[in-house]
Amino acid sequence: MKFGTVVLTLTALLWSVTSHTATPFITNKSDTREYAYLTLDNGLKVLLISDAEAEKSAAALDVNVGAGEDPNDTFGLAHFLEHMLFLGTEKYPTPGAFQSYVEGHGGGHNAYTSLVNTNYFFDIKPEYFDEALDRFAQFFIQPLFLQDYVERERQAVHSEYTSKISSSLRREKDVFRELAVPHHPLAKFSTGNADTLGVLPPAELRATLVQFFHAHYSADSMALVVLSPEPLAAMEAKVRPVFSLLPKRAQREKAAAKQLLFAEDFLPAEVHIQPKKNRRKLSVLFPVPSTRDYQNQKPLHYIGNLLGHEGKGSLLAVLKEQGWVTALSAGTQYSWREGEVFGLNILLTEKGLRYVDTIYALVFDAIALVSEEGVAQWRFQELADLSQIAFDFAESGDAIQEVSRLAGMLHETAAEKVLWQPYAFSEYSPDVFKLFLSKLEPNNALSAIVAPELEGTKRSHFYDTPYKVVTADHSLLQADAEDKLYLKLKKQLSLPKRNPFIAHNFDVIEAKSEAAKSAVPKKVVAKGAVTGWYLNDNIYDLPKTSIAARFKLPAVVQSPEHYVATKIYTRILQDALNDTSYEAALAGLSYSLVATTRGVDLEFYGYSDSIGELSDRVLKLMRKFNRSSRLRRQLAKEHFAQVRDELLRLETNRKHDKVYSQALRELPALLYSPYWSKEQVEAAYRSITEEQFLSVGETLFINGSVDVLVFGNIKSAAAKSHIKAMGKLLKKRKAFATSTRATVANLSESRGHLHTLEVNDSDSATVLYFQGESDALEEHARINVLEKMLSTPVYQNLRTEQQLGYIVFSSSYPIRRVPGLVVVVQSPTFSAQEVYQRISAFMREKQDVVLANIARDKQAVMDTLAELPSSQMEWADRFWHSILENDEKFDRIQRLLNLVDGLSEEALTKRYRKQFVEQAPSAVLTASKEAPTAHALSKAIERIDDKAAFKAGLPTYDYP
Repeated sequence: MKFGTVVLTLTALLWSVTSHTATPFITNKSDTREYAYLTLDNGLKVLLISDAEAEKSAAALDVNVGAGEDPNDTFGLAHFLEHMLFLGTEKYPTPGAFQSYVEGHGGGHNAYTSLVNTNYFFDIKPEYFDEALDRFAQFFIQPLFLQDYVERERQAVHSEYTSKISSSLRREKDVFRELAVPHHPLAKFSTGNADTLGVLPPAELRATLVQFFHAHYSADSMALVVLSPEPLAAMEAKVRPVFSLLPKRAQREKAAAKQLLFAEDFLPAEVHIQPKKNRRKLSVLFPVPSTRDYQNQKPLHYIGNLLGHEGKGSLLAVLKEQGWVTALSAGTQYSWREGEVFGLNILLTEKGLRYVDTIYALVFDAIALVSEEGVAQWRFQELADLSQIAFDFAESGDAIQEVSRLAGMLHETAAEKVLWQPYAFSEYSPDVFKLFLSKLEPNNALSAIVAPELEGTKRSHFYDTPYKVVTADHSLLQADAEDKLYLKLKKQLSLPKRNPFIAHNFDVIEAKSEAAKSAVPKKVVAKGAVTGWYLNDNIYDLPKTSIAARFKLPAVVQSPEHYVATKIYTRILQDALNDTSYEAALAGLSYSLVATTRGVDLEFYGYSDSIGELSDRVLKLMRKFNRSSRLRRQLAKEHFAQVRDELLRLETNRKHDKVYSQALRELPALLYSPYWSKEQVEAAYRSITEEQFLSVGETLFINGSVDVLVFGNIKSAAAKSHIKAMGKLLKKRKAFATSTRATVANLSESRGHLHTLEVNDSDSATVLYFQGESDALEEHARINVLEKMLSTPVYQNLRTEQQLGYIVFSSSYPIRRVPGLVVVVQSPTFSAQEVYQRISAFMREKQDVVLANIARDKQAVMDTLAELPSSQMEWADRFWHSILENDEKFDRIQRLLNLVDGLSEEALTKRYRKQFVEQAPSAVLTASKEAPTAHALSKAIERIDDKAAFKAGLPTYDYP
């Protein structure tokens, strides 16, 4: 089937009719699900989705109330309420019982609070859905709001706040919050902390919470989405009686925010912000009306698409060529019920900070260009065509994500359009675009400059961010008119031309077949250093293809300098290809080029009709870089210094990441080779020269090898052509050792090692790493079940009961083929030493809790392993992972499932006690202001003084 211009008419769409809606649902061409929409007598909006192929059932309930409705004297109340609803109901009073039930039966759950809504969601194996749905409904029918947990969850909210205290986004938003007029929704501190929720004693806080719940949690202010493999009639029969019990209450009026966001005489204004991280940014922000009445025009999306374009002549391209900026985005920054903030965010270099006034002037020149030439029907139609194609061939996401997203949309979108609305560009309205463009003018602008060189005269209240408000000087816009460089750059600005990557042929090679789910890729190329695998996808009727390649390059593993040179190489090529990749992305194509510790990964995904055009352009540049010293020098001259400095900045900024992330990053540095420590990487970035980079670049693909997988809507001959094109990047020459083997330190006979990291953060982090006893598949089976056994009890005890912190979890942590798991706690109140002692005590004293549901937990692991991928990309990822792990029979998952099935409760009990009670952890990693001593944790633990010597002194597992 071939498409020319796609016209957004209802006749182009597939319809699904139910007895509950006057009009049919708009669905895409591959959607085989059935839909029904109903409104219960209590006013609850309900969308039912019957998906016969769904391996999990899922539900989400969205409440049309958020942090914007927080009382002005109790910030964070809506968020706090979200936490409290998970802690017991009249029918199911045990705190954490819902979480335990869901996770114990192959599911997951979560919730979030935004400015305007609160969203709760979960999924589970279908046979357990009925009870889970009843448990879920009770949150909104008869929650207990247990007094004993009020103070605990208040501290949990505070821990969540402190865990993100270094977030650049939150720190800048805190400044923005203080600039808004008091009592505006955007002036509220939505997360909350111990202070904002501590203005009342626990009993009064509970009473306020209950009052807020009764005022806002009314059935007619909620939307429920349920997805299940059952027929619609059966789903309705289960949903209606349970959710009809949700009370309909007299609701309090939503927070009125028709007043201006800023005081009348505030704009135009400029604010200087000093960041915690080493970053520089210019944001130009404009308050604009709400776009809720313009869902079919999407004016801010349309304008943002033009201002944020990255092709030749774009604002980004012009500024980037000067070495002033590294990235630019444009679109909605904030929104509330009656308005939005549109903004441009421009990431600056150190050099760019010196030219910020010129950049600011060029921003308004770009806006003027869009106003004068950008509101054209052909541009709107191209965007509409691309959106129509994206909708026609969109894949359903994970059930849990799908129901959550749709529930949030039902408050503002007609049910029959809820699938289509995000893609809708069906009304070309020049006057609407001009209306919003008229708001993007200097007198309505707040410019925010973020840079470590700036100083603040104030500090924001919640995130202690230094800032200063200055009067915006619009004379700069006139002064720039005399600047020759400015005039030159202004002339270079242009709007994008027609997109050359739009696909037209959407033929599917083979019809969808159920038998295809058992097919596996075949090796179609095995010549020298090139190995290629291919499988045509006839599981999905999608005209898309995935190409994945892993280059193992001996040059990369020679030294830290070789590794960072490879990182610089991939970034320089990305910059050089930016025009191409951006237009391709708009047309539904993507590529990634990533440096690894052993080489380079290159991947493509998108429409089969046009993916070849993208891959050809990328590979052509890579081949030219390999062969032409002239091109290498040209690209290095244009990009090297800026890219090196930017990558070094990002590397050094990692010291401001969440402390648990910093601790976890130390683990592969201790155990895996080739893997360079953060100190070695930083030093390499600081020392590497342009000549050294060029030397590495010339030898990068010498004596390498490549594995390739081509999967999707593609014929064998075309797949082989892609594989061979990858192979042409390789060169043969005697230059250095050709090994790219990987090793993992074997700790099976050497346990109890402590590595400490000193961080400048009020929180501490403690990571306990438990390595498997071998790398055999049987050991993976045991570790997978042990992690499932620990997951819920760890969270319930250490987080909910003991309140060690907001970030508390256990997780599988394999390194290459060596199984392992981690228990992680980030705490704002307890030292790393105290946390370690408490985790150890939990392992010893709560064995009965961990071991209580072995059969159930084992089955949950088996259910997860048995799940088939839910999208074309997931199938590709599964096959690709198998290839990378040398699983050429593609049966590892089935073998692992069989091994899990064979595990006995007795063996798992014995193993738990041995590994988690009788023995010390394989390794303990801490990140805190004051590092604990090893023997303060346990006499069985020894401190690691030299990471390199430690790794070199251990036996290893070796892998090709």
